[in-house]
Amino acid sequence: MFSHQTVDKPGDVSVSEDLFQDTDATIECGCCYDDCRFEDMVQCSDGHLFCRKCVENYTRESVFGQGKANLVCMTDSCDATFPKSQLEVALPVDLLSQFESRMQEEAINMAAMADLVR
Repeated sequence: MFSHQTVDKPGDVSVSEDLFQDTDATIECGCCYDDCRFEDMVQCSDGHLFCRKCVENYTRESVFGQGKANLVCMTDSCDATFPKSQLEVALPVDLLSQFESRMQEEAINMAAMADLVR
């Protein structure tokens, strides 16, 4: 079946989506290796696919554990990020809000503006 197809480029995703929409085929998550339905997957901007649960766990660890807001792809040697549109679909509303707040805080810290009132 299609369970181990890799999507290497963002343009390839629409082709893959057509393949998976009309079937019960699954795709392997690039993190936990579970087989998931295409519509339950989240992709980085390079097209690497992960299940929603892994992206949610990764986001929680990044925001609360590591205190960072830079969500890069979980595939080795890929430095692509997850598009906001993908995170909006994958993350619960409260976690998305906390992630966005962390991104704003990180941007303010990077600006290093001593006279900024928070």
